[in-house]
Amino acid sequence: TLALDVPGAMAVYADMERYATDHDDAPMRVSALNKAAYVSSMLMGDFPRAMGHLLESETLARSCGDKPGLTEHIITRCTLMMAAGDFDNTVKYMNEVVDIGRDLKLGEQMAFGLTHVANALTYMTRFEEAWDKAQEARVLTESIGDKLHLSEVLGNPIAFYHLRNGDLDQAMSKARAGYEMAAAIGALYPEAIGALMFAWMARARGEYDAALTSIDVALAAGRRSGLAFFDAMAYAFKSGVMLDMGQAYLPDASALSAAALKPMETPMGGMAAGMAAWPLGEIALASGRPDTARALFERGIATPTPHMNLQRPLNLAGVAEARLQMGDIPGALETIREAGALAEKSGMRHLRPFIDHGLGGILAASHDDAGALDAFGRADAEATAMGLRPVAMRARTCAADALLRMGRKSDSDVMRAAADAMALEIAPFIADPAQRASFLDTNLHMTRQTDA
Repeated sequence: TLALDVPGAMAVYADMERYATDHDDAPMRVSALNKAAYVSSMLMGDFPRAMGHLLESETLARSCGDKPGLTEHIITRCTLMMAAGDFDNTVKYMNEVVDIGRDLKLGEQMAFGLTHVANALTYMTRFEEAWDKAQEARVLTESIGDKLHLSEVLGNPIAFYHLRNGDLDQAMSKARAGYEMAAAIGALYPEAIGALMFAWMARARGEYDAALTSIDVALAAGRRSGLAFFDAMAYAFKSGVMLDMGQAYLPDASALSAAALKPMETPMGGMAAGMAAWPLGEIALASGRPDTARALFERGIATPTPHMNLQRPLNLAGVAEARLQMGDIPGALETIREAGALAEKSGMRHLRPFIDHGLGGILAASHDDAGALDAFGRADAEATAMGLRPVAMRARTCAADALLRMGRKSDSDVMRAAADAMALEIAPFIADPAQRASFLDTNLHMTRQTDA
């Protein structure tokens, strides 16, 4: 299994089950069924086959009182349920893992259960409950020296809690600490997921070189893990960074987008849909394909994945932009307001600037420049407070356009200069001279590049 030899692993587990059956060893048979289920689901993408193994192993484990086997069953089953967005049952079963671990005095098993309950509650947007479980997991993992689960709890639920509160400094610090700790012990899953969390935030702040570095970390760890959804997410995130470099890099972004979509054709790679939809949809919009963009955003909303709820407001905002490009202004307005209400309800502060920027664009297309100016102003203020430089820059540019249409040229010039100032603030985060020049050529409006 560790060598990703799927046929070999399945043959071994089939032999193991036959031997257990012949020797009336129920716990061994439970273990063989659980392991075959893991390979069937996570490495083959054959979820119905995996569930068949798991239903059989659960019945057998409970009938013979095999608590270790039941724990392995639950852990494997919860991996499937998390992938399918079945978070309620994930919490239920993982709490059972914690209870069994407590009964058997197995600290690492308790840490596993607590970490995954915190993950599931985060994915359900029950952030305060997730924070409590994450802190419980952190204290336990630190006390027993369990860096495997500590790295995951730092890089995922704890980092996301700070992100949704708008504290990106803390969020990025925790995500980096998590994936660097995971890398030091060879823990591939928490390394990849923590690095992707960091990359999302680094791009959102315009810290593009840091984003690319952490994307490469995630891509390497994800490939070693054999989990195709990491390839899809990493390529999608990298395509978004290239898109931000300007029109000259749209072909690069499109090629990376195609690379992300390829693994998403498989059941395992399709688990990336919730997280990958936003950058992939952005590229489709930039390429003048709003129908494709809408389909991508809607796939991110509708496909059961771990990140479907966390990304739903952003993907709804993408649907709104696609509807706007397709000429459906009333539909776009309805959808962007749905996105805003959802982000407000779940308290995801970090998404508000993106949604307000989208709302401003729709109001501007409706010839409501006063309303658009208000929305762009909120996006700028919120983004600036959180250090989301690219959103602030774009909001200022759009506000300058609205002011000019309103006949307020001097105010427009001031706002455009503020947008330029933000572009110049971002530029040092792009080391490659050609990429930096393209970024400035795309985003500077009043300041000459020679002044940069």
